[in-house]
Amino acid sequence: AEFSALGGGTMTRENAIGYARAKRTVVALSGETDLITDGERVVAVANGHALMAKVTAMGCAGSAILSACLAVEPDAFRAAVAALVIMGVAGELAGAKSEGPGSFAVAIVDALHNLDGPALRTINSPRAFFVGVGGSLLINANQADGDYSATFDLIAAYQ
Repeated sequence: AEFSALGGGTMTRENAIGYARAKRTVVALSGETDLITDGERVVAVANGHALMAKVTAMGCAGSAILSACLAVEPDAFRAAVAALVIMGVAGELAGAKSEGPGSFAVAIVDALHNLDGPALRTINSPRAFFVGVGGSLLINANQADGDYSATFDLIAAYQ
């Protein structure tokens, strides 16, 4: 509903991309499958739990998590992806311990409180996976001893 008010149209992938591109901003839409775009990059995040739609303040909690991610990640697109992944994982953890919306509301607060990097890396979700990427380093003659590392972006497109 919020996107329709801001964007003047229905929430579709194409409209979100067009809006983000036109406004030079990041659009992060939560739902059964979250959509994040800056007009060029697009990520769909399919995690979370159905009870998230039945508990008030999930959007407020997501905004707070997004603000925290923006405080430490200068790339707003990456911060938005991280925030929605965190919320979704917390929702999955809370859903596994809940019997309904009341217990879910408490369980998601606990899940967010206890969620950390190691917990994110050990999530066993049928909808989440981790990609290991390997590579080669060409060592030239007279290369200095030491450890070498690099950073990269991994883009996965699903049809």
